[in-house]
Order: sequence, then structure tokens, then C-alpha cells
Amino acid sequence: MTSSRPYLSIVLLLTNFALPTRCQSQGTVGFSNFGAPGAITSGLTGLPAEVGTTFSLALYFAQDGITDPGQLVQVGPAIHINVSPGYFFGGSYTAPVVPPGGFGMFQVRVWETSFGSTFEQAVANSTVQSGRLALAGESGIMRVATGNPLADPPIPPSILWIFPAVVGAPLKDGFVLNVVPEPGSFLIFLLALPLLAFGNRRHR
Repeated sequence: MTSSRPYLSIVLLLTNFALPTRCQSQGTVGFSNFGAPGAITSGLTGLPAEVGTTFSLALYFAQDGITDPGQLVQVGPAIHINVSPGYFFGGSYTAPVVPPGGFGMFQVRVWETSFGSTFEQAVANSTVQSGRLALAGESGIMRVATGNPLADPPIPPSILWIFPAVVGAPLKDGFVLNVVPEPGSFLIFLLALPLLAFGNRRHR
């Protein structure tokens, strides 16, 4: 019995290295709105967002049940409008869904590329270009049943835009890119809130 222990230890060691690769939590979605009835539209022109590098798009993810936009994080690289005005196709994206192939919360965010390399950079950029701040927008947050390439047989990536939104409007409806409000205007509004509340109490 003693002589078999080294071999047993080697088997256990190899198993510990192999299991994380096979059992890694993940889910896949098709990052695209191609075929959806609604397009991504520019609030300046009222037309679908132009093809090219003017606008960037990214997929954001959180575990199932999370609806706070601040807790969603970007998964995969950003892409551009590349199919036709207002439409994009990025292929299969993988998110760390638990359990593998389970539900996850997803959102598409779009911004003007010249204002930053990420959505967060663009909306925080206070440098005016062409007399305004960045155009930016986002879909609602969708609860998506993901694909699972590790299943037997594999489950293909889910079509992102067919799923309904639990917060906001679904990707299939499209959305409008609007100019980010100027920080000064927003700050004045916040400072005025106590005065407005005081005035309302005096009139009661």
C-alpha cells in the first residue's frame, strides 16, 4: 500500500490542475444588435449612428440579479458600428457567469470615441469638442440565458438583443445617444435642491 501513495499523489495533483480549466464558470452571448428592429441613433442628427470609428461600443456584465449599473463591468474589447448605420456585430463574447451557461445581467454602452477609450472616460471627459461634451448612451439591463461551450453538447452563444430588459428598454428597441450634461449645470441643480425644498415648506 505504501508504494502506491506517490502515484496517488501525482494523480491528485494532476486532477487539481485540470479541474479549474474544465469547470471554469463562463457563459457566452452574441454581442450584436444585427437584425433587431431598433437601431442606435444620434440625438444630434436623429439618424442612426454612422458606420466607422466615430462611436465605440462595449458589453457590460454583472452576475444574475444585479441591476445597479455601477456594478456592471466591461467584458471583452470595445468595437465600433460596423454592419450598417446604427447596427454592430462583435461575435461571441464570454463572461464569468456562475454557474456556467447560467443567467447573467448584460448592458450595451456606446460613446464617442474621440472623448475616451472607455465609456467611463468619455462621460467624465469635461473637455469640450465642437461646442459640446460627448455623445453617449446605453441599452437597458437585460437578463440573458447564456451559452456554454463546455457543455456536452456545447450550447451556442445566446442572441443578446432578443432578451427583455429588467431595467430600462431592451437592446432590440434601440436607444438614443445624447450629449453628456455639463458638470457645471448639474452642480448648480444639486446646489439648488435645498433652496427648492425650503421654498416648498414655506408655501405650505
